[in-house]
Formats: sequence, structure tokens, C-alpha cells
Amino acid sequence: MTFDGRLIKKIWVPDVFFVHSKRSFIHDTTMENIMLRVYPDGNVLFSLRITVSAMCFMDFSRFPLDTQNCSLELESYAYNEDDLMLYWKKGNESLKTDEHISLSQFFIEEFSASSGLALYSSTGKYRD
Repeated sequence: MTFDGRLIKKIWVPDVFFVHSKRSFIHDTTMENIMLRVYPDGNVLFSLRITVSAMCFMDFSRFPLDTQNCSLELESYAYNEDDLMLYWKKGNESLKTDEHISLSQFFIEEFSASSGLALYSSTGKYRD
């Protein structure tokens, strides 16, 4: 069964955010672009259409003979690794983009998924 965003308020949804986000917004024309699908085996798919403008730390000291690595990091705000683990269900296959995407004066060579844990003072523990 597929539901729109109204049911989201009645179930638990992870509190995921983009770490280096400068600004972001959920698409809402004509309604919020949120979808919830419940499969017969009990699996739940939650989908949200969002646009994020993020910071990317780059070193242009060797430009134009350089390569930059820009990451888009997702984290939970309140939960640690004992409560919530995020992962790409299909690894790099989960990351898709328009082949014609371009940035002025740059070439996008590849996308890749990775995972890791970080230590924050509020959690008090670290595990890799």
C-alpha cells in the first residue's frame, strides 16, 4: 500500500540531516513530496524529495591540475549507532544522477557510497 505524507506524522521516522547543509527544503508543490509504502512482508519505504545546498571543502592550490573530493554526509541528530544505522541499500547503485549534470569549469568523475562512525561529545563513545 502507498500513502502520502499525512501518515508520516503517526509513525516513527529517523531524524536524519545533512551535515554540511547551508540550506535545504522539502519540495511541496502542490503538497509535500513525501511517500510512504508498506510492503506485504512488513518492510517500509519512506521517500522524501529534498534539495540541499551543501558546503564542500576544496583546495584549489593545484588548479586546474587537481582533483577534489566533495562528500555529502548524512547523520542522525539524536540517535547513536546503538539506536540507528544508516546505509545505502544497494551500495553505489543507490547513487544515481543525470549523466548530463555539469558544474562550471569542473567535471564530475564518479559517485561512491561509504560509511563510518564519528565520536561526538554528546554520545560519549566511539566504535568503527
